[in-house]
Amino acid sequence: MKQIPMLFALLLFSSITYAQTVIYNESFINDSNKGAIYNTTTGATDINMSSVNWSIDVSGTNFDSNEDKFSVESGSTYLEARDTNGPAIWYSPIINITNFNDVTFLLEAVDNRPTFDDLEPNDTFTTEYSINGGPWIIAGNNGALNDDIDTITSVSHNLFLAGSTIQLKVTMDNNGNDERYRLDNILISGVALTTPTVTINPNTNLISGLSCVEGNVDLLPETFTVQGSSITNDIVITTSGSFEIALNQNGPYYNAITLSPILNTVELTTIYAKLTYGLAVNTYNENIHITCDTIVLDVNAQGEIMPYTQPVDCSALLISEYHEAATNTPNEKYIELYNPTNAPIPLKNYQLARFANGRVNYKPQIRTLPEDDIIAPYSTYIIARNNSELCLNGIANYCTSSVVLESDGNDITALQNADGINLDIIGVLNVNNNFVQNTNLVRNSSVQAPTASYIDSDWTTNTSNNLTFLGYHINVCACSESTVTWDGTAWSNGIGPNINTPVIINGPYNTSAATSFSACRLTINAEVIINPNTFIEVEHNITNTAKLIIQEAGALVQNNETTKFINNSVEIFPIEVIKRTAPFVAWYEYTYWGSPLADALLENLVPNTSNDRKFTFNGGSFNDMEAEDLGNNNTVTAGQDDIDDEGDDWQLYPSGIMTPGVGYATTMAPMDFAGPNIASIGVNLSFFGSAANSGKISVPIVRNDLSTLDNNWQFIGNPYPSAIDANAFFTQNATTLETVSPGIIDGAIYFWSQATPPSATTIGNQQINFSSNDYAIINFSANVAGERYAPNNFIPSGQGFFVNFSDSFGSTTSHVIFNNSMRVIGNNDQFFRTNNTSPDNKLWLNLTSDNGVFSQIAIAYVAGASDMDDGPSYDARRYYSGGSAMLVSFADNSNIPLAIQGKQNETLNNDEVIVLGLKTGITSPTIYTIAIDHFQGIFLADHAIYLKDNLENTSQDLTTSDYSFTSELGVFNDRFEIVFNTNNLTTNTYNVSQTDLSIIELADNQVQFTVPNNIKIKTIKIVDILGKIIYTFKSHNSTEIVNLANLSQALYIAQVELSNGQVISKKAIKK
Repeated sequence: MKQIPMLFALLLFSSITYAQTVIYNESFINDSNKGAIYNTTTGATDINMSSVNWSIDVSGTNFDSNEDKFSVESGSTYLEARDTNGPAIWYSPIINITNFNDVTFLLEAVDNRPTFDDLEPNDTFTTEYSINGGPWIIAGNNGALNDDIDTITSVSHNLFLAGSTIQLKVTMDNNGNDERYRLDNILISGVALTTPTVTINPNTNLISGLSCVEGNVDLLPETFTVQGSSITNDIVITTSGSFEIALNQNGPYYNAITLSPILNTVELTTIYAKLTYGLAVNTYNENIHITCDTIVLDVNAQGEIMPYTQPVDCSALLISEYHEAATNTPNEKYIELYNPTNAPIPLKNYQLARFANGRVNYKPQIRTLPEDDIIAPYSTYIIARNNSELCLNGIANYCTSSVVLESDGNDITALQNADGINLDIIGVLNVNNNFVQNTNLVRNSSVQAPTASYIDSDWTTNTSNNLTFLGYHINVCACSESTVTWDGTAWSNGIGPNINTPVIINGPYNTSAATSFSACRLTINAEVIINPNTFIEVEHNITNTAKLIIQEAGALVQNNETTKFINNSVEIFPIEVIKRTAPFVAWYEYTYWGSPLADALLENLVPNTSNDRKFTFNGGSFNDMEAEDLGNNNTVTAGQDDIDDEGDDWQLYPSGIMTPGVGYATTMAPMDFAGPNIASIGVNLSFFGSAANSGKISVPIVRNDLSTLDNNWQFIGNPYPSAIDANAFFTQNATTLETVSPGIIDGAIYFWSQATPPSATTIGNQQINFSSNDYAIINFSANVAGERYAPNNFIPSGQGFFVNFSDSFGSTTSHVIFNNSMRVIGNNDQFFRTNNTSPDNKLWLNLTSDNGVFSQIAIAYVAGASDMDDGPSYDARRYYSGGSAMLVSFADNSNIPLAIQGKQNETLNNDEVIVLGLKTGITSPTIYTIAIDHFQGIFLADHAIYLKDNLENTSQDLTTSDYSFTSELGVFNDRFEIVFNTNNLTTNTYNVSQTDLSIIELADNQVQFTVPNNIKIKTIKIVDILGKIIYTFKSHNSTEIVNLANLSQALYIAQVELSNGQVISKKAIKK
């Protein structure tokens, strides 16, 4: 497409004269990012004019936003002026036209959105020319354009031109973000003389500004053009050695080029010139000779080789690992970068270069790195080829199909800055050998800075496809203080380590006797025991040559995101993590697990458990399109009951490695239950393995979308030997009200807290099933217990749990991410704890009974929540599988039963009313009790908390005593209210008559209910003539519009409950 305007121009000129020759053309094809761009960071205008022969003047502009520019945008082939707020000027080089007559020029002008009326009359696009350096003259055809330029407009002069030189000037001026003029396809032509001529342009016959750093390949050539007319022999261009020339910007570059005439003409040819590789530090000034017959011309080339400055130690980004692929696995190619500094390093100004076969006379392949990515201090960054193992499992930081990662053993790879200067390099330039074929190179820990010359002794070699060393790097820069050693009785420095200190354990260490400690880096050469409620915190890597035991509620924490636990021990199981289960009532109760070790075996964790009592969960198989009637009677209807229809979601896993981050479910064995105090303290079990998990753990998840109305459960587990912060886990993975793009999961965690005995009447895929009421829940609003214990905001090591894959996420496959930033040094005891010091007002209520019912809800007034249904991050659903009872609340716009309801802080006042519902499947006579479990916050501490029973027309201050009641079987969504004002406990004396209630059917199945303004509607129930409740709506308004789309034409009864306690029933016919 870029050649079409030139063809048009040639046709135009040929209609004027018989032999037009192109003297100059510019289509900006190789000029990406050249020009001026506003820098939002510095507030200045950045100008890049390297390797172009045109120039600009932006001194009259006023760039002030990140979109303001006068440049060739990346990937485009035109010069664009956007919101210049003053004249932005483009100049062609001064063109030699001595050997031409009837000179003409042509260029194209357009605005970028021709179908929009973006520009105004004072926005201008002006084209001028100058002959022999004289005054600027406006072009005769479309030389002064303004306002919108809706179609590509040709600008030219209406007369032939002649002289020694010509220069073009294009001035663009606009003042809005959507105002963008574009300049393209500039062409100067003329009729060549009939005598033999060779013309060089620009007219100065000078190329200057060439520069390079010693030891580097010059990647920024300068250009000149050559053309010949009426010649019979070749044009020969030669250099004297300090400079090289090429016909293509990418090479190959040589010391001589021959241009052969066709029909006595050498068309306009661009010559690229650069400094020769290997020159010493110096300035260079030599002539490039152009000869043809008796014609001899020179272009003066000037350049400089500047000295290389070695970065000081621990100050600059370096390559820490280079990973070649084995022959049969071509995608296993990786480059790992390491930041040895104490500050983050943005990758905006870095790129990778591949010098194929070590060649220096070709421009290398370049892959710029993601400009928004940042490498944290003392952290690694993995660049991987698409479809490699670390890309497929989500571990790599950046995946690319770039040819830069197509090295085959004899290519040179360099880390460069944006100017193409080598900062660090793998291999020796200008040498072609298979020095890294089928090999991995790992940078030695003592290397503290990059080197622009390859030093073989800086690297340790191992075989290809060994991913063991990727994702972390040991480097002396990371620790700022001297090493401290423990000899079994005392620290070598007398006081012990801190987070900046490398530590070596040479004698037995027990945190109970010698206390917890923090270290920068840890080497374990003797047995270490981390006792309950103690910790070892390590900023970077841990190397173990002995034995590490982490006892129940002890914690091992590694902070940096790219650290590893390195096993060099000869022990069969170098690390043991002991976990205590929750108390048991029966051996067949399930425990959910997640392994803190990289290679723990499930059969070693629960050695006595039968193989048919060990499971994993396949979220991709969970499909819930049918709901079973309560009672587990195999009668189903269309709908959801939160049970997999096919019964293939839980899958047996009798033995094998417990994949980090994946959840596992097991029972105990009868022999385990024979131990003392099992029912009150639980059982100690051990994970055995060789290495503790650390760093990023990416867990694949799959969503089954056969139905989009069901849940998308995923069973995962804490992969670390320390607790993790649930809020940090949500921040990484969940959708919240503040999330810009959909998160991977909904923001609620479900822990198994089993206490209800399995029952034949509980729905499920077995004859006897457990109750889903037994799940404890955490979300952003609060935490609630299942049937036994309430969690705190931390997920302990070894703990498995369920999350829901969000329907709002665009793909049915993704990864849940765990990382070291989630880890904490405490809170690693059982997750069932209620300690919370948050100032937010939160209320926890328990429903219990004389026959074992337990159901807890939380009402939380927290920032970010509203009184509407905000999704699981704030409003977590309670699931019911029958055979028990549950207490629930409701968001204002939803009938979904909630275990946790987040509400807006501002709505908590004396007039607040919290509607509570009861659902029970218990048929035997039962006495239920509602009680406060605990509460927090100033408002709740200062007010009585009343429970109002709307059925019994009674109330109770729950801060003074619990409330007991009985109930029939069924669902009672508005039986109870929590209020804080005694005025809300009595009926207002104002009565509303049936005639005061207005029911009007509107269009599109909308029905309007209206009462007088001094009364509010609380609920609207639509009941059929058989007494069945079809709809229930909630309201806080005097007028409410509801949608009754699913009602057929019939007589219905509307039961409207008002804020004064009245219930008005009124018949209405759905038309």
